[in-house]
Amino acid sequence: MTATSADIIENLVVSVREYGSLGTSLDGRSPVDSSDRICTRFIVRLVPWPLTTGPSRKLDGGVLVLGDNDVAATVNRQLMASGIKSRLASCPETAAQVAEMLPDGIAPPRHLMLLYTLDPRWGRDEASPWNARQRRQVGIFYELIQRWYRQNELSGLAGCTLVAATALGTAGGLADGVDQPLDGAFTGLTKGIASEQQAEKTVDFHAVVVDVDRHENVDRIADSLLSELRFSDGNVEVVHRMGNRYSPRPINSLVDSGVEKNVAIRPGAWVITGGARGVTAEVALGFRHYPGVKLHLLGSSPVPDLPVSWLSLTPEQLRGQREQVVREALSRKELPADAWSRTEKAIEITRTLDRLAKAGIQAQYHCCDVGDEDALAATLDVIRRRDGGIVGVIHGAGFEKASRFANKKSELVERTLRAKVDGGKLLMQLTMDDPLGHFIAFGSISGRFGAVGQTDYCMANECLAKLTRWYRSIRPDVAATVIAWHSW
Repeated sequence: MTATSADIIENLVVSVREYGSLGTSLDGRSPVDSSDRICTRFIVRLVPWPLTTGPSRKLDGGVLVLGDNDVAATVNRQLMASGIKSRLASCPETAAQVAEMLPDGIAPPRHLMLLYTLDPRWGRDEASPWNARQRRQVGIFYELIQRWYRQNELSGLAGCTLVAATALGTAGGLADGVDQPLDGAFTGLTKGIASEQQAEKTVDFHAVVVDVDRHENVDRIADSLLSELRFSDGNVEVVHRMGNRYSPRPINSLVDSGVEKNVAIRPGAWVITGGARGVTAEVALGFRHYPGVKLHLLGSSPVPDLPVSWLSLTPEQLRGQREQVVREALSRKELPADAWSRTEKAIEITRTLDRLAKAGIQAQYHCCDVGDEDALAATLDVIRRRDGGIVGVIHGAGFEKASRFANKKSELVERTLRAKVDGGKLLMQLTMDDPLGHFIAFGSISGRFGAVGQTDYCMANECLAKLTRWYRSIRPDVAATVIAWHSW
């Protein structure tokens, strides 16, 4: 580890005492913020957290170690030497290979160690955060862990173990310079799985994601991973560096008022993804304080074509319109709920545009799938021809549909990743030549802490956070950050 890396670690670490004072509330209020803000601002820091070892967890039922690297081979060798049934295998790259690795009707391994991210072929490319093959592999990983989970659920998940390794490049991916941002997907997924099992109160189900420095000694990394397999102290996410163990924890932190005053909101074209609805619409209204800003709102819904009179309908009149939409949908043999959902979105978008116009904000809505590179590139070109180079991006697009991990459908997983992760990556890459001053990504606390029924959403939001850390080192001239929002 270089001196610079050691300095970064030092800047990220807070003592247990500091965490105790800054990570908790005083009479229900932030210890550092006495204002009447409705939200408290937190940042994540590393707290020294040595692993307390007691009786080793039972590793009955065998361990499957996945990875083509020296660490995976060392882990497998040490497990076998200690008398534990262990199998080393390459990670599958297709759904068929997943089924072949974990066939139905045969007792699955009770413990899974996902060490593929340490493989040399996982690869790093300074020009791009990941390639198409790596992105496809994320879906395969999800399917593999889900199949392992389902098979073990038949006999009970109590006593099962999931250990996932990441090598983000900076400790826990909490500092700029992340060079494997896609690893963030496994960080979020593991926390999502752990959240579900905690909610279901499964006894002794142990899931942990371990971030390591791939440049450290192989035996040291292997020992770190084996210790996390054998022992559990309740931490779902840990960082190992230079023989030390840390737990990422949130602490209260105010924005420095001096810095806040010096942030310039540039006039010109701003792109806001997220359908001109919900929180993105409210954020767009905040631009009324900044003259010269021209907003371009991107969403997957069609450009609305509703009479302005719809905005002033009474609840009773709106119910009448809904009945008409439902009747027309039935006549077309279309699901009434889908037809009315489109209408509701059109009303909300139209209302947002009306509110922006009344606030004196120039805004235009564009129908665009931000996960489609060609469509997004074409839309950005339209914006540039109208209002010049893009000076700011707020990426609020997302998709979420909750369901248990075992029941989550692959098409929902891909849709979630497409909006949040693929959209974020494409926005970054397609604006590399724009005079960008800001790139603000809307994440979620589900990515930071995990959430029940949201394994894919946890995965997407944590990956977006790591992607932004990668981007900050690629474009240090851009003020880029992720806001891990609570629910609204």
